[in-house]
Amino acid sequence: SLILLDEALVAKFLISFFILIGSLVIIYFYLQKSGKTLPIKAKGDIKIKDIKYISKDKGFILIELKGNEFFFSFDSSRIELVKSWESHLNEKKDSS
Repeated sequence: SLILLDEALVAKFLISFFILIGSLVIIYFYLQKSGKTLPIKAKGDIKIKDIKYISKDKGFILIELKGNEFFFSFDSSRIELVKSWESHLNEKKDSS
């Protein structure tokens, strides 16, 4: 009877484990499909300041590069520069 109890415990553990892993995989693929990802922390010159999705494959990106900001639109086939300007952060640093 002790062996049956251990087998039942192992079976419960395995079922719980696979439910947990399955749930995490479903959440991961949902986030990938919807385009929602974790924020990116940039350490170099290029900083992605914001990404907004209109649909799965369409959206906007705001990027800062060496004191300038660039606003791009993108879809599944291309990326297009909409507007660029000098960053306001540099103007504040220069004036102080």
